[in-house]
Order: sequence, then structure tokens, then C-alpha cells
Amino acid sequence: MTQLSWFFGPDKLPFVLDEAGVARAEAGDPFHGIVGRGMRQLLEQEGADPQLWVRNAPRLFSSELAALAEQTETLSFGESADCVRLYLEQHCPRAEGVPSSIEAWNVKEGHTSSVWKVSILESDGETREEFALNVARDRTAGAELRASSEQMRAIFQRFPHINMAAVMDIQTVRSRRGLEVVVTRNEWVRRAHEIHAVLGESGRSRRYLLVERFLTDADKPAQIVSVYGRRFDDAECCRIAADIARFAEIASRALPRQPQLNLNDGDLVWDGCGAVVVATS
Repeated sequence: MTQLSWFFGPDKLPFVLDEAGVARAEAGDPFHGIVGRGMRQLLEQEGADPQLWVRNAPRLFSSELAALAEQTETLSFGESADCVRLYLEQHCPRAEGVPSSIEAWNVKEGHTSSVWKVSILESDGETREEFALNVARDRTAGAELRASSEQMRAIFQRFPHINMAAVMDIQTVRSRRGLEVVVTRNEWVRRAHEIHAVLGESGRSRRYLLVERFLTDADKPAQIVSVYGRRFDDAECCRIAADIARFAEIASRALPRQPQLNLNDGDLVWDGCGAVVVATS
């Protein structure tokens, strides 16, 4: 395959994927700082310390969570990256031969998937194509990712002009451990920032926040510790509320039930003009 360059985190730090599928970086080896869906459910059932994942994620398969990671089919960061490589090799013919290079940048992650911005570059450095790859975090997350992606694809097939990123492909790749991992290819929304929601001073009205940047731990650049952003003004908040209502009304015509949006999990982004749905529940 064409040369593949790897990056992670808000600062787009480089890393390498060694022959064993382990991610290594001079800034500190990357890891998944957010626990996957299946692992999260087990830890909550056991009443475990919420920080247990963060403490063990950097060395997942040699930690006290190793057995649970195997049980839930949880991927390490390196395994997630390797699934990106497998998808590009097996399901993206445009990545073969002609382009000068490909960049895969882990831009964010959630309980359901790690999100990778893939850029296919020409020899002069110009971007020929870019898209998002979502790699399921574990077995439970894979079922959730497939269901939500099929839901989004059904909406888009009926209403292609809806304010939602298109789901272009849903596949399964087999990891080095033999796990069946769900990977989806989605439209990349340019100049997008996550929209989060908080209650207003009255405790009833909803206000929206634009997340301009995730802030990471200086010693662990894979671990998000805070965010930087701004409050949307009143006009923008009205626009966001109207966009959410418009999406819900249109989507409900394509599905048996209205899809749910988890605003603080990154389901909604602001593209400079309005709100765009990038995931559903």
C-alpha cells in the first residue's frame, strides 16, 4: 500500500505502528484515554473506581484489566490503528498505487469508536480525498456502531440533503487477534467543532458550547483533561435548536422511531453555518 503516516491527538503528534501492531511515539505512547462501551458497562456493574481505566489503558494487556479486555474484545490503541490499515488495504481501492501518501490521524474517540481522519494526498501534497473512519472500541461498541450507522444510512438514502454526515461504508475487518471489528467510513465534515450542551442559569433552558480544542495531559498527550471553547450567542443557539428539530423531524420519517442525539458525546458538530449530525443513538 502507499506510504501511510500516523498521527494522534489535538496537536497531530506523529507515531509509528511497529511490526507487532504496537503504537510508539516520542511524545509518549498513545493509548485510548476513554473507556470503551463494553468495558465501561462491566466496570460500572462491579462498582470499580472510574479511574481504573485511565491508570491501566497505557499497558492494557499487561495490566489488571487484561482479562476484562479479552472478555469484552477491547482494542488497544495500536489494534485500532491496525484496523484502519486493514480497512484501507481491503476496502479502499483509491488508497492503492496512485496517491503519494496517506495520513491517518486519530482526532478523537468515544465509548463507541475511535475516530480517524484519513487524507489521501497527491504527490504535490494536495488532498485528493478525505473521510472519517470509525473503529469500534470493543464487541458491544461494534454492535452499537453498526446499528447506528445502518440507521444513519437509511436516513440518508431517503433524505440525502439532511444535515447529517453520510455513512459511505460499513465493514468488518479481522484483527491480528482474530477479532471481528466493525469499521465505518463516513463523510468528513470540514471546519467542524463539537457542540456540547449545558443547562442555563435557570436550570431549565439549554445553552450550547463550541469545543474549539481538547486539552491533554502534558505527560500523557493521549489523555484529555479539559476543553477550550466558547459559548454560542443567542442567534447561534436558536439556529442549533432549529437544526436539531429539523433533523429529528426529517429522520423520524425514515425510521420507526426518532433517533437520539447525545450532544456531549460528540454526536453534533458546528461547521461554521449550522449544526450537522455525525452520530446517532
